[in-house]
Amino acid sequence: MKKQKINLYLASPRGFCAGVDRAVKIVEESIKKFGAPVYVRHEIVHNKDVVNSLARIGAIFVDEVKEAPIDRPIIFSAHGVAKSVVNEAKERKMISIDATCPLVTKVHNETIRHYNIGRHVLLIGHKNHVEVIGTMGQVPEDSITLIETEEDAHKVKVSNPDNLAFATQTTLSLDDTSKILNILKNRFPNIKGPSSEDICYATTNRQLAVKSMSKICDYILVIGAENSSNSVRLVEVALSHGVKKAILIPNEEKLDMFLNNFNPVISPNIGLTAGASAPETLVQVLITKLKKDFDVNLIDHEDLEAQFDHICEPVSKITKEIVTFCHNLAQIMYNTDGIGISAPQVGINQRIIIIDCSEDKNETIYLINPEILWQSPKESQKKEGCLSYPDLWLHVRRHSECVVSYQQIDGEIVKEKHMDGIQARVFLHEYDHLLGVTFDERVQSKMSLELAKKRRAKKKRQKAKMVKRLSKSVSLK
Repeated sequence: MKKQKINLYLASPRGFCAGVDRAVKIVEESIKKFGAPVYVRHEIVHNKDVVNSLARIGAIFVDEVKEAPIDRPIIFSAHGVAKSVVNEAKERKMISIDATCPLVTKVHNETIRHYNIGRHVLLIGHKNHVEVIGTMGQVPEDSITLIETEEDAHKVKVSNPDNLAFATQTTLSLDDTSKILNILKNRFPNIKGPSSEDICYATTNRQLAVKSMSKICDYILVIGAENSSNSVRLVEVALSHGVKKAILIPNEEKLDMFLNNFNPVISPNIGLTAGASAPETLVQVLITKLKKDFDVNLIDHEDLEAQFDHICEPVSKITKEIVTFCHNLAQIMYNTDGIGISAPQVGINQRIIIIDCSEDKNETIYLINPEILWQSPKESQKKEGCLSYPDLWLHVRRHSECVVSYQQIDGEIVKEKHMDGIQARVFLHEYDHLLGVTFDERVQSKMSLELAKKRRAKKKRQKAKMVKRLSKSVSLK
């Protein structure tokens, strides 16, 4: 019998983030150094396949430090731990190894810094999540308050409204966090926080990919554990952006339940992604299973570059929604270590650019409806990257100076702004996006372009081969 055809869109990025990869390697290297067993407090990451694979080579997972013998190393998970846990290991004179994600550590350090200068901290996060428990355990209980919902943000009472700070759980939904933060900033205008919120860049990028896929997919499948916050958020993001159904797939049983009720004739377009703690091997296992039942047309969503191939429309009015979008876009830029970003890069067809070329990343420039008034005849050629094309670096020739006009986020019109050096280059790069032009089209040497693309493609092939080898020994259970 002829198989029904489906279009399977693979989200990019997806799966393991740098923090998860680092934590797993720390466990593996600890076993090599100290021998088996080594003890890990809580799951190193929220994924049973990862945990089980580490258990097979000598990792033992415990709920508390006291469950581990004092003569063996204890590893703290990627989610981070409270100070009391670290102190307990010290008191027992144990070898402790910290696998906390660096972004979580950053939140811990910020929280401690605010406490040390006398500020009360409002932590945006989910109660009982291990990361939140760890962050709240960095300072005394009466100096930090958890904010879970918009209602909490409206109702929270503080003793000194002018001496507040905020921090965020790294795996939250970008949209929900922004809503809560806007409430807090309106209620407490002097509240302090990081230059960009601490939503993990990997979380942000994966959510943006899901948002983009939601425009073309009927269903979105998210591979991830039920206790994985970032995986659950991907499901929520998909549902909030109009897909018929978004399902968390922690095992084959859940996949089978979906397939039993799936009609490919009515809904032929499926999006597939994976949480930051789900290995790529599980993605390949699921694809293999889908191919048994359907004629699968596999599409890498990263290659759907048509979303950039159009001229953006001007912003007719700077509304609250536009302002919120601009703040979110800036957050994405900072969280991805970028110095420029434009609206079409996240699938929004409007003339909005954000740049910040300062060393301290504290000079955000919002350019709404920008126009180029003048460009210098002098040009320079420099290497450029682009957030839309990871791992691709190209030498691009651009005008060395330019004069531009634009509206600021408050509606004020800047009639003339002179830009030169890196700022001019970044602006002109982003301005190209508004015209549907990508930086590879600016490369004069086609040979250099092809070589760069070949290097990028080689990296992808090497990764694919590794995943194929590993997938033979992994199942979705």
